[in-house]
Amino acid sequence: RAGLAEAFAIAGVPGQVTGMGSLFRLHMTDRPLTDYRSAYPMPEVRALMNQLFRMLLDDGIVIAPSGLGCLSTPMTEAEIDQLCETVLRALRRLRA
Repeated sequence: RAGLAEAFAIAGVPGQVTGMGSLFRLHMTDRPLTDYRSAYPMPEVRALMNQLFRMLLDDGIVIAPSGLGCLSTPMTEAEIDQLCETVLRALRRLRA
């Protein structure tokens, strides 16, 4: 989650990452998330998330269209680094 949050910061795109354990969720907003209502995306945020989802899918990263993803036991640091780098590239393309 820290690596994904860093990708948002480096790309200069408003966003944050929540989750617990092996689960994470990308949020394309920097407004405070305090409950499920505040985490519910506005239409423009949903459109951005959809673009990010498709970009990641095109690059071989599968997450849910809502931004939900998970890691699995066989994954190593190499796969996690690849995820973070791919998210960073996609966020940079979104910003452009």
